[in-house]
This record gives sequence, structure tokens and C-alpha cells, in this order.
Amino acid sequence: MAAGFSRLAAYKFYFSIALFIWILDRLTKWLVKNNFELGESLSIFGNFFLLTYVENRGGAFGIQLGGSTFYFVASIIVILYILFYLWQHPEDGKLQRFSLALILGGAFGNLYDRALYGSVTDFFDFEFFDISPFRLGPVHFSGMERWPVFNIADSAVTVGIVLLLSGSVFTKTETSPPAAAADAKL
Repeated sequence: MAAGFSRLAAYKFYFSIALFIWILDRLTKWLVKNNFELGESLSIFGNFFLLTYVENRGGAFGIQLGGSTFYFVASIIVILYILFYLWQHPEDGKLQRFSLALILGGAFGNLYDRALYGSVTDFFDFEFFDISPFRLGPVHFSGMERWPVFNIADSAVTVGIVLLLSGSVFTKTETSPPAAAADAKL
């Protein structure tokens, strides 16, 4: 039992990062909900960057793969998987743990919204390259003038995933060459 607690203590810093992300996410969403009307925008940097209050029943960046229940269950699965993974792999590097802490904090932030309100509060609204509508075979892209509105939790999850993927691509893992492994068996 004591070994389990010492393993958790080693992650105290990373759980603090996840908690910080969750608190920052809650604070910014509270500020938006209490100072904006739904659909209201405030220009921060011309038309390029706006704060726009929207309620999102889909996934991060407005992705629609299912309803709010789908994303609620998916968030719980992701959170449980990350916690299980951290428990099973205490030797993982700092970048991987930091990445997972960001994802964990972001997942908790949006899960909290879904549990209480059935939707997620989004507010960062950026202009995007003006991409005209086009059709590529059966796929029809309706174009995009603005990036989908998002929040701190979405940002943390995205940065965490990018760091996790880049860390796995650019980090060398030491493996013994097949010949050396065969010689060792002899």
C-alpha cells in the first residue's frame, strides 16, 4: 500500500499542472459566462481575435462525432486511461508526464462542463485563412473563414497531444540489436 502512495507522490507536480489547467479553465469560463450574453463577441485584436461566448455540445473545436453523452463518456475513458497509464508506467520521461498532465487537466475541464451543463463553454475565436468551399469526390468541405471557437481545456488537450506525439517521434528508445540479443541467448 505504501508503495502505491509513493508512486502517486512522484506525480504530485504533474497532478498540480492538471489542477492548474482545470482551475484556469473554470475561471475563464466563469468570467465569460458572467460577463457575456450567449453569442456576444468582444474584439481583442481587430477581427483576427475575438472573445465569443458559445455553448458547444460537440467535441473540441466543434467536432461533431456524437452528442454530449458520447463526449462525456469519452472524457471519462480518457481520464481513466491516463491515470491507469501513469500508474503502470512510473518511469516515463518528464515530457510524456507533462503532456499527459495537460491532457488530463483539459479533459477534466470539459468533463466538468458536460456533467453540470450538458455542453462546454467556448470563447477563443480566431480568424482563419479564407478557404473556399470545395468537393473532393464524395467529401464536401463547406469552407472556413474562422477557426472553431475553443477554450483553455481544448488548448491544453491539443498542446498535450502535440507534445506527446512529437516526443514519441523525436525520442530515441534504446533497444538491443537483434544480433546482440541472439548472441546473449547462447
